[in-house]
Amino acid sequence: MPGRHRRRWSRAAAVFALASSPLLAVGTAGAADDPPAAGAGVVSGVEGSRAAVVRIEVSATAEIAHIDHSTGDVNVIRGRYEVPIRSASGVFTSSDGVIATTGQALTVTEDDVVVFAANRLFQEEMGTALVGNDGDLARRAEAVDQYWAPHLHHCYDQVEHCVLFFVPQYTVFPHTREPTSTPADLLPVPDGPADVGLLRISGGGGTPTAELAPPDQQLLEQGLLTGFTAPPAAELPPGEMAVAVDPGTAALSSDADVAAALAGGMTGGPVLDPATGEVTGLAATVGGTPTVVPVQRLHEALAAAGTPPAGSEFDAVFRRGVDHLTAGNANASAASAFEESLTYYDSALAAQHLQRAQDTAGAEGAEDATAAGDEGSGGFGTLGLWIGAVGLVLLLLGLAFLLRRRGRRPGHRRPRGTRPGTGGVPTPAALAETAVAERPEPAPVPATRGASAPTAPQPGARSAPAPTYERTQLKQAPAREQSVPPARSAAAFCSDCGDPLRERARFCAACGSPVR
Repeated sequence: MPGRHRRRWSRAAAVFALASSPLLAVGTAGAADDPPAAGAGVVSGVEGSRAAVVRIEVSATAEIAHIDHSTGDVNVIRGRYEVPIRSASGVFTSSDGVIATTGQALTVTEDDVVVFAANRLFQEEMGTALVGNDGDLARRAEAVDQYWAPHLHHCYDQVEHCVLFFVPQYTVFPHTREPTSTPADLLPVPDGPADVGLLRISGGGGTPTAELAPPDQQLLEQGLLTGFTAPPAAELPPGEMAVAVDPGTAALSSDADVAAALAGGMTGGPVLDPATGEVTGLAATVGGTPTVVPVQRLHEALAAAGTPPAGSEFDAVFRRGVDHLTAGNANASAASAFEESLTYYDSALAAQHLQRAQDTAGAEGAEDATAAGDEGSGGFGTLGLWIGAVGLVLLLLGLAFLLRRRGRRPGHRRPRGTRPGTGGVPTPAALAETAVAERPEPAPVPATRGASAPTAPQPGARSAPAPTYERTQLKQAPAREQSVPPARSAAAFCSDCGDPLRERARFCAACGSPVR
């Protein structure tokens, strides 16, 4: 192949190599950076129990009356107040709205109520300012008015001339997409902080429920404490804390501050088996030590209240959706399961998983449009990259064809019979062809006018030689002399690409154009 064409195709190959290298790099990098599955590390049992966790607000409606007869007249001053007590966590154990928590979370005593109620009474009814409690009405204070100072402490100590009545109130905040709350009724009164406390909400049919470990299961050394330290919100799932359990004392410990977490609202929350999500106990503070109330006591309390554990339709469908996520099937199967679960219960956790499944399915759909479906394939193994490479090759082939055809366009054609780079000067072979083509043809011989027709020979006369005429056969044109083109000079060049032509060649060996 002539040097000019070798250089042309070399440049095309270089362009192809440069354009293909980013595709190869992207293919390798894309295989190395594949994102993990949307449900990687998620256990369906754990998620099912987390969906059943609720926040409990404990309060009391208190009436307090102070009887003042120091002046000889009986003066009764009274007030009615809503007294906040504590925040706690609990978990649904049956679909009819039964919630399990600890006795510590639900127990309300006079000492929990009286300080707050007395401070409100003396501030608002007696009109005395309080100091020494930094504005916290749940703490004891000192009255600025010296007349009322001893009477305030009499109420703190619940002497006979300060009367207190109160009714505990329990409000449950489930983890739903739309923030909501509902009052709950106390079932059996807990015996103490280490006992199990049970609540029931009205209209609780279809709620998520947590699976309980068998009653004879021993405490596990590792657990997952879950509960709310703030009011639930759609974007705020229950908190989690990995804890260690002492099987001998049932004491809880963790790298984090367990006591602070329990005081912040996680008391009464379930301690889960990290592998299955089963409830192995409930968290409480007993004697100042974070402790697990074992699941055996929970089974006993449920049996005594006649409320055995019972799952809901939401549980099976929701956990099936989580299983799809865990298996990497973040597509229509997972999304469909979560959508169905939301028809049973308005779970914020189910809505979060649904959004995750839809986002992942959309990302996978976009990836499938540009990449091969071979999971884990590396290098240049994606369909999108192959399509891009084939398109690039076709583009380069089209470019090469256009470059080769460039000389045949009217604006770029050289005069016939000229060499490239000669400015259009004819070659010797072209001059020879022109001379032969312009040679005039011989003129035909005109017929003799006035010639008489031949007569019959006379007897005895000597006959003259008969003239000869060129005759033609009927319906046959007279033969014409045709010019024979001279043999093509070996120095002739192609009129399209300018490469030398072989002798008697009909087509150019370099570009394939017919020889004119």
